[in-house]
Amino acid sequence: NKFGFNMPLKTSFPVSQSVLPPTVSTKFELANLSNGLGKEFKITPLLAAMMAATIANDGVMMKPYIVKEVCTITGNVIYSEQPQKINTAINKSTAAQLKKLMTLTVEKGLGKRAQVPGITVAGKTGTSAEPRGRGLHGWFICFAPAEDPQIAMAIVCENGGMGMRIATPIAARIIATALASKKQAQ
Repeated sequence: NKFGFNMPLKTSFPVSQSVLPPTVSTKFELANLSNGLGKEFKITPLLAAMMAATIANDGVMMKPYIVKEVCTITGNVIYSEQPQKINTAINKSTAAQLKKLMTLTVEKGLGKRAQVPGITVAGKTGTSAEPRGRGLHGWFICFAPAEDPQIAMAIVCENGGMGMRIATPIAARIIATALASKKQAQ
């Protein structure tokens, strides 16, 4: 729940609530939930991206916002958002361990298609089933560069197939483009 499950997310825009059942009655249900499975487990792409960002941010979860700043044509700031800490979801040591595992997932595991030359990407693949049996939703959460995170995201490809095949290359293209643009701006 420290990651934001089972509670409304306080944002300036509407977002659905992510749900994790508070109790389980069998070992099978516990195993399913431990792997992100089960009909009662529901996560929004926003919360998934926030979880990746929290790991990248040494366990500190930040409040999401859409617009950082609005300026007039002459450059006067008329609206701005400032980063706000929500909580510490996990300790720094646990975040470091997860960061290492997520980096290995992209270097050697199912997330290989998210590799970007010269950039260390940390990520986790996932696949969920469409409730009416119409297909698979491919997921991938990630952040980069792993050693100095600048971008975090969740990719969801509805009815697109497995996350390791469909979502990872999309993430690689976004990371390469975003970080190249950032480098040019500096």
